[in-house]
Amino acid sequence: QIVNNLNATSQNINQQLTDPSSPAGLLLNDKEAAAHIRVTLKNLQTSTQKLDENMEALQHNFLLRGFFRKKKSQ
Repeated sequence: QIVNNLNATSQNINQQLTDPSSPAGLLLNDKEAAAHIRVTLKNLQTSTQKLDENMEALQHNFLLRGFFRKKKSQ
């Protein structure tokens, strides 16, 4: 029975991976969608880096310096 359950599960996974309407199938079979996801991930990484740089600059801004000092001491 365990082997039958494993076979059924394996068949279900294979169907999901080959079905282009399922999320996994879309990612594995649609090259255009995969390219869009790559671009999105690259944009997220770039945005995160820029946000880190902006936060660092804000911490040194004379108007906000006191706020960040109080935040550190808490």
